[in-house]
Amino acid sequence: MAFLKSSTEISSEKICSLPPNPGYGDCSSEPSIKFYFDVYDLRCKKFLFLNCKGSNQNRFDTEEECIRVCHYTACRPGEIIALSNATTPIICEKPSQCPDGYRCSYDKLFRRHVCCGYSNLDRTCPESSVSYASPTQHSSQRCSPSPTTDQCPENFICLKKERTGHCCKPQRDYCPLGQTPLDETLSGHPKKCNLMQSQFACPEGYECITPYRGNPWGYCCSTRIEARCSDGSDPYLYPENNQPQKCTVGVTTCRVGYSCQGLCNSIVGFCCTKKTSPSTDISNSDTTSDERPWYENATAHHANDGLVTKDDDDSRTSPAPSALVHSYAYDLMTVLSCPYQLTPSYLIDSQIIMECTKTGELRNSCPAPARCVRAPRDVLRRSICCTGSMISYRRSHILP
Repeated sequence: MAFLKSSTEISSEKICSLPPNPGYGDCSSEPSIKFYFDVYDLRCKKFLFLNCKGSNQNRFDTEEECIRVCHYTACRPGEIIALSNATTPIICEKPSQCPDGYRCSYDKLFRRHVCCGYSNLDRTCPESSVSYASPTQHSSQRCSPSPTTDQCPENFICLKKERTGHCCKPQRDYCPLGQTPLDETLSGHPKKCNLMQSQFACPEGYECITPYRGNPWGYCCSTRIEARCSDGSDPYLYPENNQPQKCTVGVTTCRVGYSCQGLCNSIVGFCCTKKTSPSTDISNSDTTSDERPWYENATAHHANDGLVTKDDDDSRTSPAPSALVHSYAYDLMTVLSCPYQLTPSYLIDSQIIMECTKTGELRNSCPAPARCVRAPRDVLRRSICCTGSMISYRRSHILP
């Protein structure tokens, strides 16, 4: 199924601007009733189609199909117009007048601005995802889920729901926090990949990360992580690879002198140096030193068993040697990673690595094609879900 426009394909706007043409010359079959869009009255009308030569594409089998195509020419393929009720579009003059996730776009046929965007039509896609709208049916684009064949447009992945599949994509980020998607050279869209197919592998410097559990299709994301801290603060970098430490607000406790900072009220962020002023802290900008979130006090005690002592005095330039030992031990306990060249799997809509259990009753709780592998350097001896070449891994390691 092809979704790229050819050089000879006519846009919906031009099709709907064509005059009705019933055809001429020798007619091969009986006349039939069709619908066309009247660019002057701005509505769909009936006309008698002769099934002859010389007709054009401003010809639809039903009035509904005519409306679906010609009333949505302001939007990009796969987008829909935001409606204030069942039939009335939201008119806008600036982006702030559109719902979240929609943009203000000019409709050349109706000479007005409307709100266009992707939506999760009929809830066919998972939460925090949007669907690709079919241009003629105003419903999500259907597809046949396949581990080897890509049947959806750029950016979208075919997900199975009940007996069929629908084209879906993440509503916001294609890659985990701090990682950048690889854009296709020609289209500029994020490059899709497949964990099970070598011909759809990512180039050097990128890894294939799937946003949907159990689906081999994903996006090529940079292996290099770029930390995002607020102005005036610096990320904590692991000495062994110079990579920043990700964290979850309210769950992860960073080492001494650092705090977990999420962007735009997100629960996921990076361990960054503490601010000198509470107003510059991204995740806690509305709190004062006397009104801290519960996690500032709670996680440091019951989660660490005293390994990390949270000191509120930011003027201290160098921690005591014992604090350095304790914080290093806590790093080993909290930082999870896959061994060798395997890639971790993340919980849906989060940057939290998926943990698993290897017992007699449950040998593998990871979504395919991930495997349950013991996390290296973890004093708690936890197992996590990892993907990659298990053959190469077994040659260098003994699975627990």
